[in-house]
Amino acid sequence: MLLEADLPDDVDGLRALVLEQSRALADLTDAKGKADARIERLQAIIEAFQRHRFGRKSEQLDPDQFELALEDIETALGSAQAARDAAVPKARGERPRKTNRGALPAHLERQVIEYHYLQGLLFADIATLLGLSRGRVSQIHSSALFRLRKSLAKFR
Repeated sequence: MLLEADLPDDVDGLRALVLEQSRALADLTDAKGKADARIERLQAIIEAFQRHRFGRKSEQLDPDQFELALEDIETALGSAQAARDAAVPKARGERPRKTNRGALPAHLERQVIEYHYLQGLLFADIATLLGLSRGRVSQIHSSALFRLRKSLAKFR
């Protein structure tokens, strides 16, 4: 990532920098396109194997042979996806989603309320920030409002 101090002062230097960045972007786009095409091809092969396994003539293929071929293809698919992910740089702040997070943090309700009412963010944006689904953010929002109403009822 370039900082303002790293930028050249002359127009020719800036033009060369922009051209270099556009070439790098074109290379990354091309690599991503190739990886996506390979992934689609491998997924089509997997689907064909599954159709063959569960179709009318599925008795023709030995189950062990099928599992071996499917395992090889899934391995190739995983490596193609990993290569694609490695070729495309992640956006700042973008992290892979965790599968098991355990209990939610205690301050999550407060964050949802602050993001929604003080910063004016939509539930979809809050979900992206917190790594949750939009529905889960809505549930947290509802429970936070319920708790606030309950707390305020004591003071009436």
